[in-house]
Amino acid sequence: MTAPGMARKAAPAPCFHILDLGTSTLRLLQVRLVDGALEYAAHLTAPAHGMRKGAVISLAQAAEAMQKLAADMEQRTVVPVERVFLSLTGAQVKGLSSQA
Repeated sequence: MTAPGMARKAAPAPCFHILDLGTSTLRLLQVRLVDGALEYAAHLTAPAHGMRKGAVISLAQAAEAMQKLAADMEQRTVVPVERVFLSLTGAQVKGLSSQA
């Protein structure tokens, strides 16, 4: 309950994270949904350890690189990275439906 004369704090805008797994670089983008439109919030890049030619060659190294990138984003924006939309392309990519 808000005290009389005090303004109510607006709920934070929903945030979305997009992770691009590249051969040499990982990119993590954060956008906010504001008035029905996506608004840029922040982005980070990092070397794509554990990746070669669009394929994961070391799952442990790739996972560690992605976790560090997410932790850096959380520290920078104070918004938890709970889910990501993943961008991954390449001739070897096959679709697999998964629910977490």
